[in-house]
Amino acid sequence: MMRAISQDCLTFQTPRLVVKPMTLEEQQCIHYHASSATNASIPLGGHYLIQDTVEYITDMLKNDKQVYLWGIYLQPNNTLIGSIHLSNVSQIHRHAQISFLLAEDYWGQGFSTEAVACVIDFVFDKLGLNKLLAKCFIEHYPTHRVLQKLNMNIEGILKRHFYLNGIFHDVTLYAKFNESSF
Repeated sequence: MMRAISQDCLTFQTPRLVVKPMTLEEQQCIHYHASSATNASIPLGGHYLIQDTVEYITDMLKNDKQVYLWGIYLQPNNTLIGSIHLSNVSQIHRHAQISFLLAEDYWGQGFSTEAVACVIDFVFDKLGLNKLLAKCFIEHYPTHRVLQKLNMNIEGILKRHFYLNGIFHDVTLYAKFNESSF
């Protein structure tokens, strides 16, 4: 059974960031980040046209029981610098999958780790799930570093799992378990 989650429980604050649900009005900023050359080479990126981003956000927001979409906002100016997507939420099997995207200008400053940690706490403490999965291209080292800092462990390699720019890419599958559910 899906737990009832109030809107207040979906907003997280750290000293540097606010992580809160995204709206369609923010599609231009996410399109800018997702269409950058570097981000276009990762599974969540690849939004070459604004319509790609509009369709992505629309699809995420219309399925509010199974999908969560947050923006990552830098304080104090409330600048949108990235997004976090929680999908495949299964209360039956008690697992979900997380992905994230951060504007390249903000890489290497711990923002992804900080923001994703908030969502991991939400997944385990509020949704009561047992397992969180994440996928990343084998060659995308910054994402590997973030997932490892969050104590996610490699579960395996998915061969030729994503097709992007005419090439099949291998993907590393990471997982983290809710230690309090054992």
